Amino acid sequence: MLISLNWLKDFIALEGSAGELAERLTMAGLEVESVQSLSEGFEHLVVGRILQKAPHPDSDHLTLCRVDVGKKELRIICGAPNHEQGDKVIVALPGARLPNGMEIVPTTIRGIESFGMICSEKEMGLSDDSTGVMILPEDVVVGTPAADVLGRNDTVLEIDLTPNRPDCLSHFGVAREIAALTGFPLTPPTVKIVEEGPKIATRTSVQVHEPDLCPRYTCRVIENVSIGPSPLWMQERLRAVGLRSINNVVDVTNYVLMEQGHPLHAFDYDLLSGNRIEVRRAEKGEKTRTLDDVERTLDSGMLVICDAEKPVAIAGVMGCGNSEVNDGTRRILLEAACFQPTSIRRTAKRLGLHSESSHRFERGTDIEGLVTALDRAASLIQSLAGGTVAKGRIDVYPVRPPKRVIPLRVAKVKELLGISLSPEETGRILGSLQLPLEYSDKETLQVGIPTFRVDLEREIDLIEEIARIYGYNRIPSTRLTATLEPGGTTRSRQLTMQVRQALVAEGFFETIHYSFHNPDDLDLLGLEVDDPLHDPIAIQNPLSRDQSVMRTTLLPGLLHNLQQNLKRFRSDVRLFEVGRVFQKTTDRPALERDRLAGVVSGLEVLPGWDRAPREVDFFDVKTILESLMSGIGIPSLRWVALETLPYLHPGKSAWLRKDGTSLGFLGELHPEVMKRFDLPQRALYFELDLEATFQAASEAVLYRPAIRFPAVERDIALIVDDDLPAGAVDSMIREVAPDLIRDVRLFDLYRGKPIPAGKKSLAFSIRFQAEDRTLTDKEINGIRDKIVEQLKERFGAALRD
Repeated sequence: MLISLNWLKDFIALEGSAGELAERLTMAGLEVESVQSLSEGFEHLVVGRILQKAPHPDSDHLTLCRVDVGKKELRIICGAPNHEQGDKVIVALPGARLPNGMEIVPTTIRGIESFGMICSEKEMGLSDDSTGVMILPEDVVVGTPAADVLGRNDTVLEIDLTPNRPDCLSHFGVAREIAALTGFPLTPPTVKIVEEGPKIATRTSVQVHEPDLCPRYTCRVIENVSIGPSPLWMQERLRAVGLRSINNVVDVTNYVLMEQGHPLHAFDYDLLSGNRIEVRRAEKGEKTRTLDDVERTLDSGMLVICDAEKPVAIAGVMGCGNSEVNDGTRRILLEAACFQPTSIRRTAKRLGLHSESSHRFERGTDIEGLVTALDRAASLIQSLAGGTVAKGRIDVYPVRPPKRVIPLRVAKVKELLGISLSPEETGRILGSLQLPLEYSDKETLQVGIPTFRVDLEREIDLIEEIARIYGYNRIPSTRLTATLEPGGTTRSRQLTMQVRQALVAEGFFETIHYSFHNPDDLDLLGLEVDDPLHDPIAIQNPLSRDQSVMRTTLLPGLLHNLQQNLKRFRSDVRLFEVGRVFQKTTDRPALERDRLAGVVSGLEVLPGWDRAPREVDFFDVKTILESLMSGIGIPSLRWVALETLPYLHPGKSAWLRKDGTSLGFLGELHPEVMKRFDLPQRALYFELDLEATFQAASEAVLYRPAIRFPAVERDIALIVDDDLPAGAVDSMIREVAPDLIRDVRLFDLYRGKPIPAGKKSLAFSIRFQAEDRTLTDKEINGIRDKIVEQLKERFGAALRD
């Protein structure tokens, strides 16, 4: 936002330098990014009058001009085609350095000396117009510094406003802040309208079909206007804040926009079909051409201003060319309205069209201040373009917003700011911001909120306002004191950290993913449509399809990580993630579960001079998980064959259970899933339910002294059915004599002759040891025979010869 200091002076007295003012505004929350003097480059430019014009004797396009610059006359050679004898122009004297960097020195052009230059707007950096020199009004005084005539004795502040302060998107809004900071009186702009035309109801009507999107619409009609250039002072003020002059009527709407902060629009009344206004939603696919000469395709979510037949403006964004004020305009309909900010923001974004109007409507405008802006504009148009203003104004305002009052506790101000302010001083500060006290006592102030302060909603907002105006630099610095006690960690967090450390020690790297992913990944896993994992919770406003649903499993993220590593020739990969998954439920928004998942691929044994390489397999990862479980207090586990998960290889996956409770699973990825994720080598995946795992973990640390009596190992080879899990045999053996059998280890698996078809041979090594004696052969043989008998009875097992 560009703010002219000369313009500010219309409303408030300024003291001190521009730099001091910039510092004060910045400390009050209106950050001034730059301070620019507009007079730079105009030091040796003055008003001159062309006394004589004659052709150059050695050129068909140059002219010799004798120019009065006040104290002397100069001969200047000019190449512009538009100047005549008697014109008043801007003359750059010798020694001038123009804003575009050009230095002016006496020079000889085709044999004749020239002592200066008659300037165009482009040469002075005022515009891009270089078709001719700038011709000044007849009433300017010869010899006057050009900076005075062009309004360049001015300084412009560039203020970077936060989106919550639309009240400062104008010169009057900034002046209101300065008045609060300095205590100087604020002078509002002058509004003087002479209504001599017919009643406005006889000229037009307004119908608002969408009051939720347009809560207020007002307009005036002005007849018999004369379209022409704006006076120089208005052109220069607009130019100072980055706007170009168009004509006197359009310039007034832009001028009031920058002065009052409320956007206005002027329609050519005679180009409005039916001479009336309707505010409605656009029809889907409806087209219109805006003032920038671009055809726009609208949709039903956009609000448009229409006449009896067609859109004439995209509400709050930009007008249309079919009702534009032009040189032939004689009657205008002047609009001031208030629009719903979200609607304008969406429309501007969808159309890719950002304007000064949309910038303000998106942030919120003053619904009560738009009448002041409308009347100010009508007053200026009547002054600059003539015309007759119709009596009255149309004001469609069906529902007035309720009066807002926020209670403010004086004690809360001291608590948060650390300063003691009396209720009277607090009220004075708030009053300087035009925040009136509706009611007050010693403890609580009832603060009225004006409609131009859309950012004030809570008590803390008022306390911030007090701090701004009181001065952040005046708030004393105090040392904070607090008692710090070491925080404890929950058992779940401790076990989670222990699990992480154990996996890192096994060569794993931890990954972290977003809690949402692409639903297409669930199809790649081969999940059935009725599988709960295939019914994720959808994000209402996703950034992209890749982040459109909450994850029901950690597997897709890990597989994408594995894929990226393999593509970058990192073939030995071990990754894990501790994260949360989400499933739909009927009694709450989501069922959230903490999971530990990991993926392993590559070599378990690296090649060396003394060993061959070996790819990691199911049993390698099984050993890792058993070690992990043992480390957190789950020493004994049961592995049960798993056939139901479509993304795991049947026959190469298993459930991990403890006392009948499923803690998780481990398996090799299904070949089809590997193809879909473009994985060229075998990979294994495991997943643990952390809540169930930690509940099964024992907190007790058991100490058992070393047994001093010797252990005896015996081997046993059995022939069993091929589909019988070795784990079932292992568990059966341990159950026979749990106090004497210390360990059972499978060391051989064999299929083939002479083992019958449908059978397999399992060989176990059993370690026997008693705590109180040395076991005899008779005791050991008795236990062995009992093992064989029970295995035969339960599983139909037979000893292998």
